Amino acid sequence: MRLSPHIAKFFFVMANLAVIIIGSNLAMAEENKIIVYGTDSCPITKRYTQALDELHVPYEYKIITDSKNQDEMWLKLTNAGYSRQSVDLPVLQYQGEVASRPTLSHVIQPYLSPDFLPQQYKIVVYGPNSGRTAALLKDLTVLKINFEYKDISQPKENAEMFKFVPGKSVYPPVVVVNKKVLTNPMITSVLLALKPQ
Repeated sequence: MRLSPHIAKFFFVMANLAVIIIGSNLAMAEENKIIVYGTDSCPITKRYTQALDELHVPYEYKIITDSKNQDEMWLKLTNAGYSRQSVDLPVLQYQGEVASRPTLSHVIQPYLSPDFLPQQYKIVVYGPNSGRTAALLKDLTVLKINFEYKDISQPKENAEMFKFVPGKSVYPPVVVVNKKVLTNPMITSVLLALKPQ
C-alpha cells in the first residue's frame, strides 16, 4: 500500500516534531540534574554529597582537580555572573541554576515529596544568634517546617538545652525533634529525624 504525498508529509512532520520534543526534554532533564563540583579534600563538599546521599537525591559528582571538570565549572560560573574571587566549594548546578555553596534546602526542596513530613511533629532549636544557627533556621523556613527557636544567650533557655544534652561541651545549635537530640546538625539530619520510622 502506497501513502499519499500528504500523508507521507504528515508523518515526516510528526517524526521531526517528536525529535524536537524528545531533544528539548533531554536538554531540560540535563538542566534540572544536580551536578556537584568539588574536591575530595573539601569538608563542605563532603557534607553536601553526604546530605544528598542520605536523602537519596540523585546527583553527579565532578572532581575539579580534573582540568576538564574545572573548565566546565568555571564556564558555568562565568555565565552565571561569578568572578574567580567570589567562589566557595562546592559549586552546584541545580534547577537550571549554578551557585557557589547554595543553601542546601533550596537544592533538596524539589526532591521532598509532599508526604515526606509527618502530620504531627515538634522541633525545638536551641542556639546562639550565630551564623550556623541562622543557616539552620533559614533551611527550616525555606522547607516550611514549623519550629520553635530558643536563644541560649538567655539563662533559662541555656539551662533548658542542657537538660537534653548533659555534659559540659556542646557545639550548638542543638535540635530536639521526635524525642531525638541532634547537635550541630545539617538540615538533612533534621529531615531524617522527622521521617516516620
